[in-house]
Amino acid sequence: MAAPKYRDEYHAWQERGDDYDWDNDEPIEASHPWRRANDLDGKFIGVELELEAGDDESYRVILQQLPPHHEDRDGPAPEAEEDATLDDHSGVEIIFPPISHAMLRDKTSYFYRAVDAINRANVTDNSHKCGMHMNINCNGWPDMKKAIFVGMIHNMPQAALEKMGGRKLNDYCEQYRFEESFKRSIKKYHDEPGDNHDYACEHKDGDNRLECRFPAATTSMTTIARISYFLEFLEDFADEFHASDWINLWGTHKGMYDAFLNWLQDGDKDAKEIAAFLTAKA
Repeated sequence: MAAPKYRDEYHAWQERGDDYDWDNDEPIEASHPWRRANDLDGKFIGVELELEAGDDESYRVILQQLPPHHEDRDGPAPEAEEDATLDDHSGVEIIFPPISHAMLRDKTSYFYRAVDAINRANVTDNSHKCGMHMNINCNGWPDMKKAIFVGMIHNMPQAALEKMGGRKLNDYCEQYRFEESFKRSIKKYHDEPGDNHDYACEHKDGDNRLECRFPAATTSMTTIARISYFLEFLEDFADEFHASDWINLWGTHKGMYDAFLNWLQDGDKDAKEIAAFLTAKA
């Protein structure tokens, strides 16, 4: 058994040499190949979880809760690094390798065991500065599917998105409602939200992932699993929904959202539970 290796836990850099940026006189940060992977095939989700330790503790108290990691069984270990938005003493961002939605929700997976261990230790502070980014593999998706996925998040009722994500939207996490024709909207999502990173969900042109920033940081696996189901079902919906039908609903925010809710309500038990969660009165 071995503890996960976190690039020397926090501020880890490659040795001065080939991995040094001589032009800018600074080291190049080390990272595992999975962080640069752009050719995944299938449903994958990668979670970036920002946390701060409570009671003025160091971020190390969070990392100490992580269970032993066995690479042959658990796959690649996560990485941890500083995040500029967090307290430089108590804050840490844990970046987990991409896994399937089903594996993320599996109690035997390293992701589940790691997050659950932090949750049970009760060592984190519920800071509003912390967030949770969920990266969806979209390798091979046509633009229409990307736009339906991103468009739904940006055009569903704000109250429903905040309920699912567990956070109020703000300048850092904002919905964009475009009234242009559908085909132009995907370009708008490419160009405008990415310029200043104030988006609830974005597809970066040339990158095979969709980044969802609407979820609040949480160590509750019940909450994380629910958001995972929501995103997985939205991917399936975007794959199945006919483009011609979607274009007819574009600009009709209620119509787009209702179509998704109806699709969920016609689905399996888990899909029905997501629909019930979204529509339940507070």
